[in-house]
Amino acid sequence: MSLLHKAVLGATLLLAGSLAASAQKAGYDFLQTPPQGASIDLSKCPPGSGPQCHPFPGIPVQPQKIPLQGVPICACTGATDTIMHRTKDAVAGKVPISVVALFLKNSVPVTLNNVPVDVYITINNSNGVIGKNVLPQPDALPASTGELTVHNNGTFDSVIHVFADVIVVAKGAGANAIPKLHQPGPQVDLKSAGSPWSSTPPAGYPNDCFFPGNGFYPGGTIAETAPSHSHPVVPSVDLTGFTTQPSYAGNCQARPPGTVCATYSDNYIWLIDEPIGGWTKNQNVQGAIGSKNIFLHILNTKQVKKVPKP
Repeated sequence: MSLLHKAVLGATLLLAGSLAASAQKAGYDFLQTPPQGASIDLSKCPPGSGPQCHPFPGIPVQPQKIPLQGVPICACTGATDTIMHRTKDAVAGKVPISVVALFLKNSVPVTLNNVPVDVYITINNSNGVIGKNVLPQPDALPASTGELTVHNNGTFDSVIHVFADVIVVAKGAGANAIPKLHQPGPQVDLKSAGSPWSSTPPAGYPNDCFFPGNGFYPGGTIAETAPSHSHPVVPSVDLTGFTTQPSYAGNCQARPPGTVCATYSDNYIWLIDEPIGGWTKNQNVQGAIGSKNIFLHILNTKQVKKVPKP
């Protein structure tokens, strides 16, 4: 990005410094898995296979490489199926991380011994905050840990070594059904680079619940991949609490004093009583950032919600 003069350069550096400072705090990230792109390979990986995979005895399901979809963990975290913990304040941009929760299942038909089954991929490292009846993990697992490298340009890189449980149940029975089998899944080294982040939550991001963000929020797609596995994630969205409100039909040029016509990308208009300092978008939710509140609108609907700025 070209800088036109020193004032712009100074402002940019101040902003970058502010972003970097906010990233120093430990906290949590709410993420969800998009409909396409996530998968796990449950085929056998013999010792000595090199960087392609870690040794794994395999699980005899078909197909062996299974496309995955997210399962929302609980109502208070919206569509979240993955919770990450930045366990310590950053040092020189380096932030240790661990997986608190992961809840995925097959998105295509799967069989075990020619019988239809569902396959769940889970981690519950929440120290009891999320009950095992909500997010089961029948096998003891080492912690899934890694590191973020946070950059001053609003991006970060990540690497994480994942140990997840595999639970196979009768098709449609649910994750808490008596399993046909369960065992620790293949170890996976997921990496991403250049993922966006922000010091303010994206539009529709769930409330902190028991897991505060502390000024660091994912800002877009995090394309986590490994040689034979993938788990792209995006910031979670919470679609609860919205109410129906028709688009403002008055004349914005003659609007009441002290009001602003917030015009969204689908041309929906919300007459609000705060100045707009910016905009944010997350999936199908767009937000006008006011001085005290964020005015959320689900695009191509009449649904709106006002939430206080964090």
